[in-house]
Amino acid sequence: MAKLADAAELLEYLWTEPPSRSLDPESVEHIRTATGALQNVEWEPAPIHDALMRVVEESGSKPNKVFMPIRLAVTGKKISPPIDYTLALLPRDVAMSRLQRAIAGSA
Repeated sequence: MAKLADAAELLEYLWTEPPSRSLDPESVEHIRTATGALQNVEWEPAPIHDALMRVVEESGSKPNKVFMPIRLAVTGKKISPPIDYTLALLPRDVAMSRLQRAIAGSA
């Protein structure tokens, strides 16, 4: 964020449902795995980060390859705050619903 005026666009996902996107099968699988990993974690940045890093490690992918589809599903944008904060700023049910919608929309 270069200036405070950029915050509104960056955080727009907090009050606006992002558009549905069609995702490739690998991205859908990353979202599916992340959704499972996030089910029972405390909804705070650190536990979210730890759960997502386990997904990265288990997938053998680079973090951005795992985080980008999650970011797109939750915010509709390629740029957001760090993924753990992006998720934690939303209520858990809203974030999980957006992830589920991304999985269902790309099936």
